[in-house]
Amino acid sequence: MSKMILAINPGSTSTKIAIFRDTEKQYQKSIDHDIATLEKFNYATEQTDFRKELVLNTVKESGYDISDFSAVVSRGSSGLNSLEHGGYLINEDMVKQLLETPQMDHASNVGPLVAKAIADAIGVNSYIYDAVVTDELTDITRMTGLPMFKRICRFHALNSRAMAYKVAAETGQDLYESNYIVCHMGGGISASLFINGRAVDYMDDDEMAFSPERAGQLPQKQLIDLCFSGKYTHREIMKMCKGNGGVKAHLGTADMREVDKMIENGDGKAKQIVAGMIYRIAKAIGGLATGANGKIDAIVLTGGIAYDNYVIDALIPRIEFIAPVHVKPGENEMEALAEGTHRIINENETVREYVFAK
Repeated sequence: MSKMILAINPGSTSTKIAIFRDTEKQYQKSIDHDIATLEKFNYATEQTDFRKELVLNTVKESGYDISDFSAVVSRGSSGLNSLEHGGYLINEDMVKQLLETPQMDHASNVGPLVAKAIADAIGVNSYIYDAVVTDELTDITRMTGLPMFKRICRFHALNSRAMAYKVAAETGQDLYESNYIVCHMGGGISASLFINGRAVDYMDDDEMAFSPERAGQLPQKQLIDLCFSGKYTHREIMKMCKGNGGVKAHLGTADMREVDKMIENGDGKAKQIVAGMIYRIAKAIGGLATGANGKIDAIVLTGGIAYDNYVIDALIPRIEFIAPVHVKPGENEMEALAEGTHRIINENETVREYVFAK
């Protein structure tokens, strides 16, 4: 018998919902929120009732009944402690953490609260899957050159693992007996190394390539000097690095479609900047391959930029000597939530219990 799954993905100014029959998407909508309304709430978690009612109304408008669902799943929260991969039951410990001592105030914090409220009302379970804070680094891969700094694992975990699962299924490999590198390329870029199914290392925009809107790794001394120059505030430098950096800083736009047109029209500077971004992406992928002694079974390229044939065609020749390259474009977050939940409710994957640790 098929199972109906409601997936919820809250963003800063919208809430995406999708309805699945097993893993087949039946309906999807992004509910846009009025910024002035959101500004009335002091914290994201205070938006629970507001967003819940919008989700319920949208489900009703879609022609489905809320009682049709066998499970409700939300994008995992930035407010939770670091988690291992997979699905977690949204339990009272998780709710307590999000309401009392979240790691940070973020729109994603409201998702699990909305999912649990809806699921509890119809007597089914609610889950998160591959949370934003998925962290399986080892003591070695977490280490930095200063003991007061430790790497905090943040990469596009949800889509990256989902695309790794997809490639493994298509190639007849077992993800939990394979080594994969997945590179998610969007407004920000991250690459992750999966060894036997665990993401044991990663590179994000702090450490690797610049991206359409992020500066990537920068020379330390020059950055430190800039921070203490007195010319910029903390907020201005942060925005310079994340939001106004990368391709946007060089070319005035973060839209890769516009950049591709520049290149088509003979813009040599645009061609050079994109070549630099591609080189840095390839360098990051090559660096991660050393974490598995070069024994990589597949490289997966995903995210919005994976639709960009110009970037893909230039990137693949730089990395295909490492392993076969598979291109899986798009964000795929809603599908990933549904697929993970489907495995759980069909007992093909064990759900984890979240423990609130202050």
